[in-house]
Amino acid sequence: MIPQLRDILSHTQELNFEQQQRSSSNIGIIDDIYDGEKYQDIIKKEKGKEFLTLIMNVDGIEVSKSSSSSLWIFTFVINEIKRSERFKLKNVIIGGIVSTTFKPNRDQMQKLLSPIVNELLILEKGETFEVQGLSTSSNMHLKTFLIGSCCDKPAQSLVQGISEPIGAFGCGRCELQGVTVPIKPNSQKKIRVFPLDPEDQQQPRLRTNETYDLSMKIFYKKHHLWNITQLRDRLAGQISPCVLRDLTYFDVGTSFLSDSLHNVYHGVMKRLLRLWFDKKYRKQPWNICDKLKVVDRYLSSIKYSSTTLRIPRSLSKYRRYKANETRNILLFGFSAFGAALPLKYARHFFLLVVAMHIAESRHIQRTQVEDIRLLLNRFLQLFPTLYTPRHNSQSVHSLYHVAASVNYYGSLSNYSTFNFESILGITEHYVILYFQMFIEEK
Repeated sequence: MIPQLRDILSHTQELNFEQQQRSSSNIGIIDDIYDGEKYQDIIKKEKGKEFLTLIMNVDGIEVSKSSSSSLWIFTFVINEIKRSERFKLKNVIIGGIVSTTFKPNRDQMQKLLSPIVNELLILEKGETFEVQGLSTSSNMHLKTFLIGSCCDKPAQSLVQGISEPIGAFGCGRCELQGVTVPIKPNSQKKIRVFPLDPEDQQQPRLRTNETYDLSMKIFYKKHHLWNITQLRDRLAGQISPCVLRDLTYFDVGTSFLSDSLHNVYHGVMKRLLRLWFDKKYRKQPWNICDKLKVVDRYLSSIKYSSTTLRIPRSLSKYRRYKANETRNILLFGFSAFGAALPLKYARHFFLLVVAMHIAESRHIQRTQVEDIRLLLNRFLQLFPTLYTPRHNSQSVHSLYHVAASVNYYGSLSNYSTFNFESILGITEHYVILYFQMFIEEK
C-alpha cells in the first residue's frame, strides 16, 4: 500500500489540504466528507497537522461458475483528492487481492485483513511523501488514517465480525435482534425480519468501539464455552474480533457506512417493485400488477439527462434491473407510481423519495440531516403496517442508519459502492482472466 500511496501523491494534481485549515462547525452546508462530523473531529485531534484519510471497500466475486474459488479485492480511496478524480483507477490503492477456495469465514477474513491493518498502523505514525498537488512540489510528513468502510452486507459482516445480515443481530450499526415470522400464512417455515421497535420502547443499542470492547472482554473469557448461537445471542451478534479496532480513527460501528447501491436501490427499491408488480401478491392492497403497462408507459416518457448511466429498461424486466436502473426509477419516477398506487402507499413511497434526494445531494444543509432522519423513521414505522412485518428485511431496516452516515461522512454519493463498481470491474476482469487460465492449466 505504501508504495502505491507514494506513487499517487507524486503525480496527482488534485490534492489539497485547505479543508483541514478551517472548521466547518459553523458552516451550514455539508459538501463532502470533510464537512462531516467524523472528519471535523479528526481535524481537532490532529491540532493543525496535515493528514490523509482513506475509505475502504472489500468485495468478493466468483472466479468461475464451475469453481468454488472466490476472489477478494481490498481497495482504498484517498478523500483528500478532488471528488471528481478520487475514484479514478490511477488514484485508487489496491490493498490486496486474495484467492480463496471457498468463501472465507470471519476468522479467515480477519487474517486477510491483518497485514493490511499492519500497513495502516505504519501509515498512522507518518511517512514522508513527495507531494505534487500543491502550488509547488514538496516533501511532506503525513499521517494516514482509515476512517470508513463501505461494502455490501455479506462482505461487511465478515469484515466486522458480526452475524449474517439475515440472522439475529445482523445489523452492522445497531444491536436489533429482529423477530421471526412465517414465510407465508400457515407456513411452518420462518424468516427473520427487522421492524423498528415502537417509539415508546427503548431502541436497540448502537454499535460503537465501546460496545465492541465490552463484547470482546466477554468473548475472550467465554467463547470456548459457547456454541455459535449462544455466542451470537450473548454478544448481540459480535461473534468474532475485528482487527480494524486497532486503528486510531476507525469505529467498528459508525465507520461502517450506509451503502445506497445494495441497501437502498438494489435492496429496498427492488423489494418494493416486487411487492407492487409480482402477481403472487395480486390480492394484497399494495399490488398494482394490473397497472404495470400504464406505469411503464409513464416511465418511458421520462427524459433523462445525457449523463444518466443505464436508462431503465421496460418495467416488465424489473426483476433483472441493475442498481442504477432502480436508482433512476426511485429518484425520477415517483409520479408514475404515485398515480397508480393507492394513496397511502404513494404517500409512504414519497417519504423514501424525498429522503434519498436529500441524502444523495452534493450539497446538504446541516438542518436537512434531521429531515432525512424524520422521513426515513416515518417510512420505517409505517412499513410493517402497510406491507406486513414479513417484508421488513434487513435492507429495509438499514434506512434507519442513513441519517447518521450523512451526518458523519456527508452525502451517500461520497462513498457508495457505486463508486467502486468501475474499479472492481476493471480489476476483476484482468484478475479473473489470469485465474481462469491458471485453473485451466491445472
